[in-house]
Amino acid sequence: MINIFAQKTVEAYGEFPLSDNISFNQAAEEALIEAKKEALRKAGISEQIYSTQILTSSSKNDKLDENFIEDVFLNIGGTIKSWEYVQKPYKKHKDGMDFASVTIKAKIKKYNSKPDPMLNARIEGILPSYKADYNYNENNNFNITITPSIDCYLRIFYVSESQTAMMYPLKVSNKENELEIFKDKKLIQNESRKIDYISPSSPPKGEETENGRLFFILTKQPYPYHAKEDKDGYYTVTYFDEIINWYNSIEPNEKNILSEPFSVFR
Repeated sequence: MINIFAQKTVEAYGEFPLSDNISFNQAAEEALIEAKKEALRKAGISEQIYSTQILTSSSKNDKLDENFIEDVFLNIGGTIKSWEYVQKPYKKHKDGMDFASVTIKAKIKKYNSKPDPMLNARIEGILPSYKADYNYNENNNFNITITPSIDCYLRIFYVSESQTAMMYPLKVSNKENELEIFKDKKLIQNESRKIDYISPSSPPKGEETENGRLFFILTKQPYPYHAKEDKDGYYTVTYFDEIINWYNSIEPNEKNILSEPFSVFR
């Protein structure tokens, strides 16, 4: 059997209002997200939005500065395989307001399955906040315990205002430094896996606190993910849009995503 609606190309428009508190580039990014949502709706995708928003506030000279990381895992019913601009971001004035506006053409892939509620896990050991570890003392490491409901594979990503990184499993350029705990092994139903090598690093220069989030992505099969090598020889370097694209390429019944927020202070 073939499904003629399994893949569809649509054109979609998105906009976001400009204000004194948001730059044109920021508004253009939000407009692009709105255009992608509209593309999914036009393709008949039943949309659920998994959104993560990390907000940090700091006072400088009595002025409140707010930095956002906001993105979306759109789509339970399908995903955007690829997209291109029909009209790049531009300023539009209507109803007495200025907007960042954009039009895209997107290729939509419909999923053939629904989420499996059995693919889940209990995550324990993450505290609300940590003091930055400047001396790499193992006693300050995260002590994470994850217990899956069914056999599955795990990938852990860290996302903050200043960094996105793959934390588990880890590939190492020097095989002598590759510990057994780094390796991509199947998690076994109701058996706890401990991960205790991740340490809280210092906030960005000039900041007292960094708010971050660990994403735990469970899959039934070991779907490969290719991070880039960092300066210490560990393959941790990645970007949030790459995580989203990889996650969205997997059928819903094969994946689940959990997240745990925390902060690191100096």
